[in-house]
Amino acid sequence: MRLVVDIIGFQVTWWACALGAASGHWEPGVAVAGAVLIGQIWASGTRLATLAAVFTAAVVGVVAETAIVASGLIDFAAARPALGLAPLWLISLWMVFATCAGATARMLGERQMLLGAALGALLAPPTYWAGAGLGALKLAEPAWLPLVTVAVVWAIATPMILAVYGRIAARSAA
Repeated sequence: MRLVVDIIGFQVTWWACALGAASGHWEPGVAVAGAVLIGQIWASGTRLATLAAVFTAAVVGVVAETAIVASGLIDFAAARPALGLAPLWLISLWMVFATCAGATARMLGERQMLLGAALGALLAPPTYWAGAGLGALKLAEPAWLPLVTVAVVWAIATPMILAVYGRIAARSAA
């Protein structure tokens, strides 16, 4: 049941971020993300681990997405906190994704690092493609290059977020 709640929270946030950015506004996505983050962290049985995963996702997201912006592979719509940085709405989306770490880790079981990498690599590119279709971002041509880059970033980031969550959750349980 928790995974279903996580997926709904993430999807609501994704739509708010993508549609807001497509219309030139970062505020709707950030507001929805803030509400989802508060609710997910409050409802979490492992708050410290969830907070650690959210912080990790924020840092990794800023670094990775800012590098993608700098490379010219993706141009994100809506305001950025500073010229050249990844937009705040996108980093908020990374943070909400991290609230799914506990349920995702439980679902993936013993092979969560390998399966997490596969999950990130397979699911992230279609979401960026869909965001481009809505006008929340523009992919450089040929489009496969930014999408492969996104797959690699998320193949690394997803297991990293899961590992941080797992390590802190295990310490908290001990």
